[in-house]
Amino acid sequence: LTMVNTVPDFPAPFDLAIQNGPGLIGGVGYLQTSGTAELIPGVYGFELRRGGTAEEVASIEGQAMSGGANYTIYAFGTLSRHNIELLVTRDSFCS
Repeated sequence: LTMVNTVPDFPAPFDLAIQNGPGLIGGVGYLQTSGTAELIPGVYGFELRRGGTAEEVASIEGQAMSGGANYTIYAFGTLSRHNIELLVTRDSFCS
């Protein structure tokens, strides 16, 4: 799992976490792509949080993660309009 931050009007980085749970990826600034986080196959909810805090900015639920696949979560929208959303894509299968 990787994350891409395309939210242009937020100066501090975002963190990605399991919904109501632990952080997965931290410190992803505007137009940055994170390193990877490995998950066990299952269904997850994710939260985008202001970097270094538990303050949720956006969330997405019910995302099925298959074994042997790579996924990217994109954060997009604008903070000023309160319309930040998360989009999960399956990028490829690992061999």
